Amino acid sequence: MDVTTHPVQIDPAQFRQVLGQYPTGVVVVTASGPEGEPIGMTVGSFTSVSVDPPLVAFLPDQRSGSWRSLRESGSDFCVNVLSSRQEDVCRQIATRKVDKFDGLEWETSPGGSPVLSGAVAYIDCTTDAIHDAGDHHIVIGRVRHLRAQSSDYPLLFFRGGYGSFRPVSLGAADADLLSQMRRVDLVRPTLERLAEEVSAEVSALCVVGDELVIAASAGQERSAEVPTRVGQRWPFAPPMGSVFAAWGDEDVRARWLGRTPPGSEMRDLAEWLLKQSLADGHVLAISTAAVADHADGVELFRGGRATITSAMAERILRTDQLVHNPRPTDLPDEVIVRSLSVPVVAGPEDVACCFTLWGPRAPLARETVLHAIERIVSAADAAGSVLREHAAGWAS
Repeated sequence: MDVTTHPVQIDPAQFRQVLGQYPTGVVVVTASGPEGEPIGMTVGSFTSVSVDPPLVAFLPDQRSGSWRSLRESGSDFCVNVLSSRQEDVCRQIATRKVDKFDGLEWETSPGGSPVLSGAVAYIDCTTDAIHDAGDHHIVIGRVRHLRAQSSDYPLLFFRGGYGSFRPVSLGAADADLLSQMRRVDLVRPTLERLAEEVSAEVSALCVVGDELVIAASAGQERSAEVPTRVGQRWPFAPPMGSVFAAWGDEDVRARWLGRTPPGSEMRDLAEWLLKQSLADGHVLAISTAAVADHADGVELFRGGRATITSAMAERILRTDQLVHNPRPTDLPDEVIVRSLSVPVVAGPEDVACCFTLWGPRAPLARETVLHAIERIVSAADAAGSVLREHAAGWAS
């Protein structure tokens, strides 16, 4: 069989038009010149490459004068992820031959390169390798420092123009969640409506092995440090995940309770939560402490895999003076809500996920909290009905 191939002539305009159907992020790659002056170029071909070791890449045009200046400045560079508000910054650095940074505010990164004020994030790098790729180079950078600075949405290049996106909700892409995401995706419209109704961030949580995972989230982002909770994990251990134990089967309950020592303060709380959450139909955690993120509480939602232990959870419980499921008549006029969770029940002892509303930093009026409880219970019931209807359809 003749497998000889012949060169195919691709029209450059068509190439750009077709590839333009795929949106790309927009970054400014910066460095410091010989006299400390800022150097930069706009890039629409930035990507992550590897986690271990931490590598990223961008693809500059070999003929670019800005790329030549960056390369001659040395091995250090910084990737600035532009926000949707920085289209003017993008155009200025992309179009000017000189004085690219005139009028722009910036500071120096730990690696000595410019970091633009207002950028969503920066990634400080040292050049690891440069490869030829047609009329471009592939520049591999080894990450030395990085930081998320803003919860703004990123600037995108799409179909020949700049813009941004504002997702209604986000869903996790973790491989071990794929089977559960089938059901989570079915209830995401309900999750989105709920977040809009209560004007708060609401997440869908699942149990995967011995971990709780935030599978999807809708509503307001939390902060620059943690712009989204999606994909965050922590141990499936008291007091977290009590709705799965309360509405789940005996094996789930035993596994959950087994993460606490018999006779401990946490075991007593866990056993009480099992009974009380079933009676109330929800789990509400409020704080009597000042509204502030405890250091361990921030770690709970930082950076990927389970970052909180049961001992740490118990310390947070004492430090934040959490109160679970108070009687409605015992709620103060202003309430600091930490979380409000309700199970999405797909069948007998089958909790597909739970809806969790995250409280804002500011106190909420008592009536607002009671309304939120009513709405999240109703939404979880509706989501459970959707899952049961689809289950019946799949069975038939």
